[in-house]
Amino acid sequence: MVKMRLANIEREVPEDQVLRFKGKGYHIVGGSVENTEQGGSLAELKLEELKVMAKERGLQNYSSCNKEELLARLEGEADDGC
Repeated sequence: MVKMRLANIEREVPEDQVLRFKGKGYHIVGGSVENTEQGGSLAELKLEELKVMAKERGLQNYSSCNKEELLARLEGEADDGC
């Protein structure tokens, strides 16, 4: 289980659900090195993990994106489409 927080809501989340909750805006809290970076950087994730996040955020036309294009869309720096 991983402790995650969104605003003042804190939850214990199964490890296989962390990406789903990150996609909703939750951040990992706790004492590990990864946790001190507010949940880590999107750039550290694999393309498949980014695609899962894009799907959970409701983005469209993301399946043909490369990693850089998808990162830009997830960070709000690019419009729909790749």
